[in-house]
Amino acid sequence: MAINIDESFKYIVRVSTAGSVDDGKSTLIGRLLIDTKSLMLDLVKNIEKVSKNKGYSSINLAFVTDGLKKERDEGITIDVAYRYFSTSKCKFILADTPGHFEYTRNMVTGASLADKLLLVLDVTVGITSQTKRHLKLAGLMRIPGVAVCINKMDLVNYNQEIFNQISKDLVLLSTMYGLAFIEIIPISALNGDNVVNKTSRFTWYKGHSVLEFLEKPLMPLYEKKDEVRFSIQSCTPFDGLSFYSGFLYSGKLLNGQELMVYPYIKKVVVNQIYNLQGLPIFTSDNPNSISITLNSSVKTIKRGDMLVCGNQQPEVTHHFRLLICWFDPTTAVKKGRNCIILHQSMKTMCVVEKIEFLLDLNTNEKYQVNQLNMNDIGLIRIKTEVPMFVDKFQLLRATGTIILVDSKSFETLAIGWLE
Repeated sequence: MAINIDESFKYIVRVSTAGSVDDGKSTLIGRLLIDTKSLMLDLVKNIEKVSKNKGYSSINLAFVTDGLKKERDEGITIDVAYRYFSTSKCKFILADTPGHFEYTRNMVTGASLADKLLLVLDVTVGITSQTKRHLKLAGLMRIPGVAVCINKMDLVNYNQEIFNQISKDLVLLSTMYGLAFIEIIPISALNGDNVVNKTSRFTWYKGHSVLEFLEKPLMPLYEKKDEVRFSIQSCTPFDGLSFYSGFLYSGKLLNGQELMVYPYIKKVVVNQIYNLQGLPIFTSDNPNSISITLNSSVKTIKRGDMLVCGNQQPEVTHHFRLLICWFDPTTAVKKGRNCIILHQSMKTMCVVEKIEFLLDLNTNEKYQVNQLNMNDIGLIRIKTEVPMFVDKFQLLRATGTIILVDSKSFETLAIGWLE
């Protein structure tokens, strides 16, 4: 009997943090996890023990996510720390990312798949160059939900006028950087004000708490658009049928639906959809891992191919432009650089044909350069060994993202967004 998995699907929200050093990102996440009772008791006791050994009179909430010894010794976030928690409404995958300029690549890694961003700002310091940088990155990566958490409000006696002035400047910046909407939330992460629950200290504030913002439905990474993008990961013959397994990035699949196979541009029809348990289902929404059978056999379908439909078809090309953040600390990207390009389940060799410009996130200026170094963001033009079928990042965020990998070491070199 066919079932519909949409009835039991629980909404997953990917959350990333950002902000300048000492603004309280890790403290906010620690407070969020503890107040939602998302940590095991033995872990809380261990953090209390570590805090006491470091000379703190009470639990240091930042230690919940700052797991590296160097992070705890120096009081900074270096690596991207992932935490998982749930509420009655959602499941959350939370990435606590560094605030230092030299760890921009880490912030981009954590935010590249984010549905929502918590940008933390110290009210006693105000808007910094790093605040502007992170807002610009949020705009470039088209993060659907952005909240600026104005932290440490307890240090200014929860003053509404100070909050209003910073909010006014943030709204102007968000408009400048292409963010259609941001939510601005006054908080005290240390005291727990407005993190999970609202408190009487903010009688003048009528908006959401941080948790309410996270649970608030917004357009996620996997857009609910008509454009179907089903990436083939494997093909398994069984009992005379071919089962195509993969990931549905966009759109909705139905039994009997007509699709196009890329890169062959051939028509096929979905015969039956199966969930991860191998049970037949009538339909599948995105994002979802599924298997399907087709009513016609295209012998050449393989890993890396994609089934699509909708008004916007992918572009099939050897040449395209990428806005990238360069990760590699040992080498720069220059004209003639060879590397592997990964796009969903597809991979091929590519060469950098040109460095178009370096983007200064602080001034929004574009500079003509011959190379991009670690943490630089710029536009490059590449040529692939075989034609790729690509979507513009502005059309489909999930399928408009690629990764560049070194062909010898297989280290990640860059993340890129298709222009």
